[in-house]
Amino acid sequence: DAGRRRTTQDDAGRRRTTRAGLRLILLTGQRPGEVAGLRRDELDLSAGLWHLPAERTKSARLHTVPLSRAALAILDELRAVSTCAQFVFPSPKVGQSINDEAFARALRVAVSIDPDEKGVPSTKGTLNS
Repeated sequence: DAGRRRTTQDDAGRRRTTRAGLRLILLTGQRPGEVAGLRRDELDLSAGLWHLPAERTKSARLHTVPLSRAALAILDELRAVSTCAQFVFPSPKVGQSINDEAFARALRVAVSIDPDEKGVPSTKGTLNS
């Protein structure tokens, strides 16, 4: 019973962390893979900046992302609950960040809408034209 309770708490913590990551994607406009791999040493919280190194960007150039108060609050909240010194979004696998697919799965669940539902416009015609 204690093992099941711990697993449920771990699952709840992962969901909370994933939701925080989705909010950071929206607040910063960065790619899911960039947010998933966010390293603590890339952050300058006192200046409100995220220095994304060239090797982690699509353009292969250093990118500095200004962080809003809302983004800083999320990062502060995550710092308070995480035990990982390296990654903001650590994987259960030691020494790795979560995979950006975790964000994609969460987003698919969050916005799952039946396209045949009345009142939901279809984009099929628009996409195929």
